[in-house]
Amino acid sequence: MKKTMLLIFLIFTVFFNLKIDAQEINILVREDQKEAYTPWLMYGIEIAGRMQNYYKEYPDGNYIISFEDELSARNVMINAYLILKNRQEIQNQYLYIEELIQIKNAGYLEEYVFFSFNSGMWTNDRGLIENNYIDWIHMNITNHRPITLAFVREK
Repeated sequence: MKKTMLLIFLIFTVFFNLKIDAQEINILVREDQKEAYTPWLMYGIEIAGRMQNYYKEYPDGNYIISFEDELSARNVMINAYLILKNRQEIQNQYLYIEELIQIKNAGYLEEYVFFSFNSGMWTNDRGLIENNYIDWIHMNITNHRPITLAFVREK
């Protein structure tokens, strides 16, 4: 795990110290468990990449994480966790992502992201139904708390 984290840290350091179109972006990962660091960093890298693409197209704009960006970043985080887990580089399961995997496997990841992280800027263009998701999560993951531990900011 140390080699993987070092490699990701080096990629992060080199890539995100560059200015692209006069935009410099920082990623802060609040580590609550060591198994969480790399997946959350990957989440942040995904958001940062999408933010940079936005600023290339709209240099004077104000980036707000879209539903598609948040959904993609959560999927990247899940995939990073599963890769580390399959390589047996994770000694203890990380409950939050294990619950996200359950949500995804049940087919509710889109609903989870939309209804848990929507600040009011997203529209429900996909016709997502909150009641089905809420019923499922209350029956299957009773104490789940939606969280974000990686934060991406313009410098």
